[in-house]
Amino acid sequence: MNAVWYLLTDNLSRNHAGRVGGVLGGVQDMVVAQQLRRGIMDSDIFVTREAYDPASETCTGIGTKGLCVLPGIERTEAFLSKRALVQIRISGFVVWRQIITAELQLQYIFYTDTDLYFAQEIAKSTSESISEGLMDYAYMAELQPMEAFEYAKLYAEEQRDKRLMLHALAEKYSRKINACSTQTEVNAVCTEMKKYGRFYG
Repeated sequence: MNAVWYLLTDNLSRNHAGRVGGVLGGVQDMVVAQQLRRGIMDSDIFVTREAYDPASETCTGIGTKGLCVLPGIERTEAFLSKRALVQIRISGFVVWRQIITAELQLQYIFYTDTDLYFAQEIAKSTSESISEGLMDYAYMAELQPMEAFEYAKLYAEEQRDKRLMLHALAEKYSRKINACSTQTEVNAVCTEMKKYGRFYG
């Protein structure tokens, strides 16, 4: 089975069938495609498993939206300008995606079960009545029950703050990449992102 391509298409330039805009660029990551679309007015995402040629930005066949991408796009100056912007920004969003994925894996894969456990036990507990689960946790951790309760609340707050910070930084750099019009600008944003190692942690 062919890989899925997410093609960013220009709604203002249509092929002779008038069904799908010219392809501005293609990526194999839906999140990157969505971020690119936010920076290009009058664009859409076309999903296909058909063979896609990045060199010519064309493909043929029926995609999962039931549309055809056909040759015959009128390559106007406006279209070519948009396509150039997309090609420049793709490299930035590849780095952006790698960084946020590393942080999301750390936070959501390693911490998901613990977060859920603490949330459930905090909901069952008050300062006067500690849940059985937190009592067990306190015993294993050699804490007083109230210390375990306070730790659980602090842990939940820290995880919430980390996720909010990650979301804020992801949004910040998405906007910065979508404001770039040259490869030099994209490279500068990537250098800034990489300074964090991870966005937060």
